[in-house]
Amino acid sequence: MCSYTAAVLRQITYTTTRLGVYNSCLNWCRKRKNGESVSFLEKMCCGMIGGACGAVVGNPAEITLIRTSADNRLPPEQRRGYTNCIQASRAKKAANTALHSTISTATRARRCDLLRLAMGSPR
Repeated sequence: MCSYTAAVLRQITYTTTRLGVYNSCLNWCRKRKNGESVSFLEKMCCGMIGGACGAVVGNPAEITLIRTSADNRLPPEQRRGYTNCIQASRAKKAANTALHSTISTATRARRCDLLRLAMGSPR
């Protein structure tokens, strides 16, 4: 059950931030062009910005998801016994891992969202 709550937390933090920043960036580009349609290159840039911001915000939740999933695979006597995703995120190693992995996670998300968001955008 703990892995499920961690997965939901990750989706809430990463997806809402990514799409929110992307839409804000797209609206800013439209406003700057006086309502004209935004070019594909601008949509790609907005997708990269949204992906990077979503990754930074969602990274602690992603590490929590990994920690809880890995804990469930351990033999019962070696498990840490996380009861919820907040408990797993407060572990000392989780904080250190979050700091070290944020840059690589943001880089990967920028590449993934570069076209994913730009291709699905209507205007």
